[in-house]
Amino acid sequence: YEYMLDNEIEIDINPISDMFNSILNNTPVHDCSYRNECGKSFICVDFNGDIYPCGRFCDLDGSCMGNVFSNTDSCGYHEYPLPEQCKSCRYLSRCYGGCSAYRQIISPGTPPLCYDIKRLYDYFSNEGIEKYIEYLKEKKAMLESELEIARGNCNV
Repeated sequence: YEYMLDNEIEIDINPISDMFNSILNNTPVHDCSYRNECGKSFICVDFNGDIYPCGRFCDLDGSCMGNVFSNTDSCGYHEYPLPEQCKSCRYLSRCYGGCSAYRQIISPGTPPLCYDIKRLYDYFSNEGIEKYIEYLKEKKAMLESELEIARGNCNV
């Protein structure tokens, strides 16, 4: 992030860009992994017609919601409980425990990237935002200087 600012590299690297924009604009992260509506907004249909809450759940035992060819009666929203430690987290509204598939597959009940996500949000809420403010101030000064030069050239 700092390297990108220092070198004026303007690309989005997700989830970092989404996380920073969430802090900057006080909005939720748009990536499905960090949304409370994740299980309500996505489905995946595999080559057999099996329906899953998302692509990350494909072939995971017990996560098939039905089949488009034979049984769609069991299809519907799957509730994946939020781990207890997430319920009191200061970043709950930005993270929601991370990807529910990862919580089910990799580390049942525990968000596997919790520590790293908190570190990123802590950084972006403090030093990261300060670094961005400094970057914007330098950019503004440079643009004002270029504008003055352009105005001077127009008066010649």
